[in-house]
Amino acid sequence: MEMGVTETNVSAETQIDGRPVTVIFGDAGADLEGFAPQGTRLLTVNKVVALIGATNAAQLEKLAPAVPPNLAALFTPSGGLAGGENKSVFAVGLDPRERGRWLAKFAAEERKVADILIVMDEGHEIFRVLADAFEREFKHVDRKIRQKWTFRDRKELADLAARVAKEKPPAVLYCGTADGLLSLRRGGVCVDIPVFFGGEEEEAALLRDGEFGRNVYLTTAFTTQDITARKVQDFSDRFGTRSGQTADANAALTYDAAMILFTAARRAKKFRLVEKELKDQLTPQAEFECLTGPFWFTASQTARRTVYVVQVNVGASKLMKSYLPEKP
Repeated sequence: MEMGVTETNVSAETQIDGRPVTVIFGDAGADLEGFAPQGTRLLTVNKVVALIGATNAAQLEKLAPAVPPNLAALFTPSGGLAGGENKSVFAVGLDPRERGRWLAKFAAEERKVADILIVMDEGHEIFRVLADAFEREFKHVDRKIRQKWTFRDRKELADLAARVAKEKPPAVLYCGTADGLLSLRRGGVCVDIPVFFGGEEEEAALLRDGEFGRNVYLTTAFTTQDITARKVQDFSDRFGTRSGQTADANAALTYDAAMILFTAARRAKKFRLVEKELKDQLTPQAEFECLTGPFWFTASQTARRTVYVVQVNVGASKLMKSYLPEKP
């Protein structure tokens, strides 16, 4: 956020209608219940005209209701609301439908998977949406989905792990959280069976577990391994210098959320969502340039952007394939 604000405020030409941007940081704390009160306070007390926040679907579900329709814009680094639309929410992360679609295409075309078993967490709508998109893309006369097993409680994973181990599928699609996948692996699912991870931006959690987080393929909106994207390398270097940390997807998506909002407002010379000029800059006809290349919003205000597939193995990840975005 600080990098985006600094770049925007550097001169009158990069500011919004010649005016600098001021950012107020609200700390939601470790509890999900802190997002709605922080959003409400920022909008009603501080009178902010836009919000940037919520790196995953669970956080977004708490924050989005605090933003009244057509009052302010909420730009989120997450993939958006899987269970419905909110005209105030603009998602710059990977739409779960895009994750499922490209993960299936990679599994079938690059890894030649023709037989797969699905394990899906029913605890959140985003995982069902992702699994459905995978199934639609994977469906083919020469390919089959062996089983589709679901669970709602983490306590069910031990039994599911035993069932998967007994079934011995050549590949598994796991739609859920990284913690859930690691629990499934610890329960006896052979790490030699490749897992296609249908979840959010949780590469770091899998990298931390060298034993059970390996042999996993996942989709991500950002990787420092994309040497063809000049902005990626530049951002990674500057972020590392400023923070002393390695740039990850959450950092990159937060930056993208800020810069896309600021760019749209600069073009419109307006910053309030209720004003037609800003709305006109956020349609599928408006093209942006994010860190990884071309970017568009769909009619549902989710993102079309480059999708990367990486493989996680023993504390390291490797870029396997990139898919350029298709204009909505």
